[in-house]
Amino acid sequence: MANTTAASNPRYARKLGHASIGVSVSGIISLIIAIVVVCIVTRPIVTRPNRDSCSHSYQGSCYKYKTYVGSSGSCDSGVKSHGYCYSSYCYSYRFAGGCYKYKEYLSSFGTCSGVRSENYCYYNFSH
Repeated sequence: MANTTAASNPRYARKLGHASIGVSVSGIISLIIAIVVVCIVTRPIVTRPNRDSCSHSYQGSCYKYKTYVGSSGSCDSGVKSHGYCYSSYCYSYRFAGGCYKYKEYLSSFGTCSGVRSENYCYYNFSH
């Protein structure tokens, strides 16, 4: 049942009206603050991983190195597919996104059966 004092006393009704508005405004402000806090707290969880952290993807897995080893080459610490070795570890020489067992100095006109960088040749199969 409604309060008869508020209905019969306009001054008291105004006070209740102002109090009601104050409670509503403070509730809205509290809700906004709660939403902001939840967004700040959960942002690191929802943020997508950095695309740079996965250099090479193969069959849903992420690998740091993709190295051409050929059809008969070995892939000691990774997964081999179509002549490439996908791995997350490199125990030898790192170059151009690949991992190589050998690094050989070449003259300016030397030939390279692997991947060449200025005066060096990187490769995974013995000569």
